[in-house]
Amino acid sequence: MAPLEVDGAHQPTSGAGATTKAGSLAGFESLEQLLKEHVPANKLEEALRVLHGTKGGRPVSDLTIPKEALSLA
Repeated sequence: MAPLEVDGAHQPTSGAGATTKAGSLAGFESLEQLLKEHVPANKLEEALRVLHGTKGGRPVSDLTIPKEALSLA
């Protein structure tokens, strides 16, 4: 696995992060997308557990944010 380049030269091989801009996650839309593309599957679950935490020993589910709240943000 090649290291990510911080200078913006990395272009993701999939997803909406096709363009890289200053301050972005190497062109990725989210940290989760970056991890999914670069962390092996057998390590990804543990990385996401550490990032998101657990609820009663189970992964934390995604939170749905209403469109109205997003438009106000």
